[in-house]
Amino acid sequence: MRRDSNSGLTLISDNSAFTKEWLLTKGTTVLGFVAVFLFFTFSTDTFFSVSNFLNIGRQIAYIGVLSVGMTFIIITGNIDLSAGSGVALFGVLLAGFMELNGMPLWMALPLVAMIAAAVYIGLGFMVAYQRIPAFIVTLAMFTAFRGLAFIYSNKPIYVSDQSLRIMGRGSVLGIPIAIFIMAAYFFIAWVLLHKSQFGAHVYAVGDNAEAARRFDIKTKKVILSAFAIQGVSVALCAALISGRLSSGSPNAGTNLEMDAIASVVLGGASLSGGRGSILGTLVGVLLLGSLNNGLNLLGVSSYNQMVVKGMIILFAVWLNYIRERSRNK
Repeated sequence: MRRDSNSGLTLISDNSAFTKEWLLTKGTTVLGFVAVFLFFTFSTDTFFSVSNFLNIGRQIAYIGVLSVGMTFIIITGNIDLSAGSGVALFGVLLAGFMELNGMPLWMALPLVAMIAAAVYIGLGFMVAYQRIPAFIVTLAMFTAFRGLAFIYSNKPIYVSDQSLRIMGRGSVLGIPIAIFIMAAYFFIAWVLLHKSQFGAHVYAVGDNAEAARRFDIKTKKVILSAFAIQGVSVALCAALISGRLSSGSPNAGTNLEMDAIASVVLGGASLSGGRGSILGTLVGVLLLGSLNNGLNLLGVSSYNQMVVKGMIILFAVWLNYIRERSRNK
C-alpha cells in the first residue's frame, strides 16, 4: 500500500534505515562491548570491580592515545602500519633524552613529540605530494623505525627520573593519571575533528579528495596535518608505555598498530576514508581493552589471545566491507 511522505509507512522506513546505519557503524561495536562486558562479569570473579575497571583504564590509555591519531589518518583515506615501531623508536629516544642527557620530562616529551610530528610530516609528504600509497610508505617505516630504535639502543634504557613513572603508573584520587591523559587527549581530538573547520576538511578529503580540491580545500596540507597528529599520538603513546615500564625499549610497541586500526574500524570508521568518529574509536578501544583483560583473568594463553585478536581484526575489516557494500547499493 502506498502512502504519502507523512504516512506511518515512510516513518517506519526511515526508522529502519536509521537502525541499519547505526548497527553498521557504532551499533555492532556497542553491542559487542556489552556482550563482552556481561560475559566476563559472569564468568570471572574479579572482572566486575572498581579496581579492575581502573586497571583496564590504565591498560587501554596508551592504545587509546594511539588510536586517536590513527582515526585522523584513516578518515583521510590513509593508514599507518609503522605506529608500533614508531612507539619503540620514540620511546627509547625519550628515555635517552631523560637518562643520558639529563632532560626533565617537561622538556624531553615536547621535544620528542615535535621530532615525531616532523618525521610523520615527512611520511605525509611522500603520500600527499609524491603520491606513494600510505600503505607502502608506512610499511617501509615499520621496518626502518624498529631498526633505528635498536641502533639507538639495543637494550632498554631505564629512567631513574620518577616523573616518567608517575605519568605511566601514578594515580590521583585513586584514578590512574594515564586515564586523565587519555581522556584529555580524546576530548581535544573530539573538538578538533567534530567542532572545527579542519575536522570538516579531514572528512571531505577522505570522502572525495577531488571534490574537496574543487571547494578550495588544501587537501595536501590536510593530509600533512593528519600525519603530524599521528606523530604526536605515537610520541605520547611511547611516553605512557615507557612510564609503565620505567624505561624505553626497542622491543616495545609490537603489533600496536593492529590494535589501533582494529579499534578505529570497529568504532565505525571506513578504511576507504570519509567516515569515523572519536567516540566510536573510544568504544572500539574499550571493547578490545575489556576483551584483553577478561582473557587474562580467565588464564587464556598469550598465543590463544593472538588468535582471538587476529579474528577480531579480520571481523573489523569484514564489517568495513559490509558497510561499504550496503552504502553503495
